[in-house]
Amino acid sequence: MISEILTALLRTNLAASAAVLVILALRIPVARRLGVRAAYVLWSAVPLAAAACLIPARMVVLHRAIVRVAEVAPAAPATAGATALGHAASHLAPSAAAIATTVWALGAVLWVAVLAWRQHRFSRALGPLSREAGVYRAQAAGLGPVLLGALRPRIVLPADFETRFTPREQVVVLAHEQAHLRAGDHLVNVAVAAFQCLCWFNPLAHLAAFHLRVDQELACDAEVVARHPRARKAYAEAMLKTQAVPFASPLGCQWPATGPSSLRRRIAMLKTLAPSLPRRVAGLVLAAGFSVSAGVAAWAAQPPRVQTAVAIGPGPAVRLAPTAVASLRLSPQIAHSAHRLGAGPVGAIGGDDPAQVGRLIEAGADVDRYRPGDGTLLVEAARVSDLVTARRLIAAGADVNRAAPGDGNPLIQAAANGHEAIAALLLDHGADINAFVLGDETPLIAAARSQNPGMVRFLVERGADVNLTVPTGNRPGETRSPLSVTRDPTIADYLRSHGARG
Repeated sequence: MISEILTALLRTNLAASAAVLVILALRIPVARRLGVRAAYVLWSAVPLAAAACLIPARMVVLHRAIVRVAEVAPAAPATAGATALGHAASHLAPSAAAIATTVWALGAVLWVAVLAWRQHRFSRALGPLSREAGVYRAQAAGLGPVLLGALRPRIVLPADFETRFTPREQVVVLAHEQAHLRAGDHLVNVAVAAFQCLCWFNPLAHLAAFHLRVDQELACDAEVVARHPRARKAYAEAMLKTQAVPFASPLGCQWPATGPSSLRRRIAMLKTLAPSLPRRVAGLVLAAGFSVSAGVAAWAAQPPRVQTAVAIGPGPAVRLAPTAVASLRLSPQIAHSAHRLGAGPVGAIGGDDPAQVGRLIEAGADVDRYRPGDGTLLVEAARVSDLVTARRLIAAGADVNRAAPGDGNPLIQAAANGHEAIAALLLDHGADINAFVLGDETPLIAAARSQNPGMVRFLVERGADVNLTVPTGNRPGETRSPLSVTRDPTIADYLRSHGARG
């Protein structure tokens, strides 16, 4: 799970970074020829490219025919089709992956704290706000005007608004903030701040945030000039009076506090004629198309998910899931193996189609795979008394002594359920008759607890230790033996007759 998070994080950052680099190269030429609003729209390619990497990649089905097990070629690594970046993230050691995830999470939290502190500092510098005529008045002078707030956006004017700006300048300044409000730029800035927090380690994320804010302001400048074409001079003078701010709000719509040199482009924009309306419309369409194309390209660049249809002999093809393509591994419990592999229902051991389970085993399945709570394939075969499948598993190399805490081991399951034929099969292939699994005890204890005299007799005759006492695992010092767990007097008498004490 941790490796999947890291892989997704790195892939989305790669896609977003590629989009940022392209936009940085296009934004100024696009603004000059197609309008600054088109340049601003280009930035929507960044979230679309990042989000596209979270959409599952396309599926490719490979068909493979297998006649005999010996003809199965060695499987390719599960990540052979993945990118180098996904390969590296998915193969991090668990400790390294956990450390990397922890560092990223701490960095994101720290960046959230930094932005919150900057926002708090700006709000505190404004002082108490008072509402008047649809806007808010700050107690402090020198900061603003600014559109502040995300869920409740407010136009905040400085205390010296009337004394600092002429009546004509006041009109265009208010028009600028209202343009921000109509465009929903306050919500864009919240999304940008979230992007910076999640991608705090990526310098391009912060560079993109700065230039997006610049293009955002230029787009509003263009709208104000279009609405008030005779107020260019007043607008330029108002810019000079609002430019030299000591610091800006990270969530507010405000020109970034970068010093007087950054004012040159705003003034230059006022001196140039805006592109014609058809050209601006075409620019918006092209910018939107570029953003959508960036998302499609990022999705298409992902390595495809691969499914393999394995046809074994004359039987129908069995479709394996992407995680099982390379290793052809079964899930740990045959009752659900085909379902988990994406192969469709094949039934449990002893179910409607055990032959299809056999074909999966013959295809090279990992017959010893174990998952806590599910046991192993051989444990399941012993539990449901499927002798045919048990033989297939053992022939394929299944470990007859593989412990499955919570399910014992194959012989413990056979003893508990009274399956003498499977118990004999397991013993004939090297099963330890006195094997102990903490919490599941031993085969003889399992048989004695289930009150099965025939299985008890069978195990004792095959050499089971009637006095083997083992810890229960429930409380320190608590132990059990075959004699202590049985309530059947026949079994108790039989055990005592063979030397059981207690």
